[in-house]
Amino acid sequence: MKLGTISSEELSRHSTKEDCWVAIHGTVYNLTDVLKWHPEGEEVILDHAGKDGTIGFDDAHHPKAYLENFDPIGSFEEEIAVTHEDL
Repeated sequence: MKLGTISSEELSRHSTKEDCWVAIHGTVYNLTDVLKWHPEGEEVILDHAGKDGTIGFDDAHHPKAYLENFDPIGSFEEEIAVTHEDL
């Protein structure tokens, strides 16, 4: 199934506790439900809500392996220029 493309503008509209989307490695995920059970607390995710959270995700998780548990909702039109691996 091909995912639709989500713009930065669209992503930025989903930046609240009630509607939390985060782009990670060029893919957008709805993490609203994750806020309830995330081991580090909801603020860690909310800091990246409505934005690209790739670097924050890579700092905390083994890249991409953890994402297999989540269904992507779209492709992010603007993947960040620098990733954690580049640092």
